[in-house]
Amino acid sequence: MLCRAAAAAALLLSSFVLAASGQDADPIKAKLDKVRAAYDNEALLYNQGVRDWFAKREEAARAKGDKKLVDAIKVELVAFDETGELPKTAPLAPRTKYAAARKAMAAAYTEAVKEYTKAKKDAEASAVEADQTAFAKADAVETPAPKGGKPPASIPVGVRPAGENPCARPAERNTARHLQLVEKAKRAGPVDVVLIGDSHVVQWESAGKAAWAEKYAAVKAFNLGAGGDRTEHILWRLTEGKALADLNPKVAVVLTGSANVENNPAKGATAEQIAGGVRAVVLELRKQKPDMKVLLVGLLPVGSRVPGPAPDPVPASMLNPKVKAVNAIIRRLDNGSSIRYLDFGDKLLDRTGGLPKRISPNANYLGLTEEAFDIWADAMEKPLAAMLKE
Repeated sequence: MLCRAAAAAALLLSSFVLAASGQDADPIKAKLDKVRAAYDNEALLYNQGVRDWFAKREEAARAKGDKKLVDAIKVELVAFDETGELPKTAPLAPRTKYAAARKAMAAAYTEAVKEYTKAKKDAEASAVEADQTAFAKADAVETPAPKGGKPPASIPVGVRPAGENPCARPAERNTARHLQLVEKAKRAGPVDVVLIGDSHVVQWESAGKAAWAEKYAAVKAFNLGAGGDRTEHILWRLTEGKALADLNPKVAVVLTGSANVENNPAKGATAEQIAGGVRAVVLELRKQKPDMKVLLVGLLPVGSRVPGPAPDPVPASMLNPKVKAVNAIIRRLDNGSSIRYLDFGDKLLDRTGGLPKRISPNANYLGLTEEAFDIWADAMEKPLAAMLKE
C-alpha cells in the first residue's frame, strides 16, 4: 500500500551488497543511493503530511463536539494504515509529489543497471535489477488523479487473500510450550514488551540473555516465542490459543516468517505468501490490542541447504533469496506510528556479504550466537525506546 511504502521512508529500500565491499567508492552506487535518499525523504514527508491532515480534521471535529465525525475519522485512519485507502477529500498534491519521487527512483534503478552492464560489472547489475524488481512489486503506485478528480484506489498489497494463502490461515500449534506460556501469562502482571516469533525469538532466553540484560534491564518483557512456529502457527496461537489474552504490553517485537522459508528456495511457500502471513500476524495483533505498537523485525539472512557441512562463511550467492524478497514486501507495513519496521540483517553479514558461523553457527538453518544478539540489541535499542515512550 502507498502508506506502507511511504512510512518505510526512514529505512533504505533493500540495498544490494557488493561482492567486494572493501573496494574504492563506487560512483554508480553513490548516485543510486543519492536518489534513494531523496525518495526516502519524500516518502516520509508524504506519510507525515497525510497524518497531519487526519489530525487536523480530528481536532476540528472535536472542537465542534462531533463524536460521530471523530469516530469516522478514526476509521479512515485505520483504513489508511492497513490498506492505503484515503478518503475522497484527501489532498492530492502530496501524493503527486510522492509518485514523482517513485518515478525518479525507478529511473535511477534502470540507469544503474545500464551503467554496471557497460562497466562489465554483471554481478552488481543483477543485484540492482533484483532490487528494482522488489521495489516495483512491493510498492506499485498508481498515477494520481487529475486536479478535482477521484483519488486513486488503494494500492494492491501484492499478497494473496488469507483464504488462498496457507501462510495466512491459522494452523493448530497446541504445543507444551504454548500451554506453559498461556499459564505463565496469567501470573505475569504488567509487561512492557512481548516477544513473538520462532526460535530466533526463543533464543533471547539463552544466547540473547546477556544482551537483553545489558540493554533492556529496566524493560519487563514476556517471551511468547516458540521454536518452529510458522506464521500460520502464530496466528492460531493468537486466535484460538489466546496467547495474548492475559497480557497488555505497550509494544510487541515480532520476527516471524523465518520458519516458512525453506532451505531449498525452489520449494515451499512463495515470498508473497510468506509476506501475506507476516501481514496477517501484524494485523491480528493490531486487532486484538489496538493500543499496542508493533516493532516488526525483518527476516534474518539464512543459507540454502547444501550437501555436507555449511561453508564458513556461507557466501552471498548461497543465501536464501526469499528472505530479501519477503522483507521487500513486509517493510511496507511500517506506518510511521503504530507499526515500525526494523531490518538489521546486513549487519550480520561479513564484508563479502556472506553469513559467518560466528553469527549463525549452523548457518544453513536457524540459530544465532551471542554476537548476533548483541547486534540485534544495538539495532533495536533506539526504536524500541521511542515506541515505549510514545
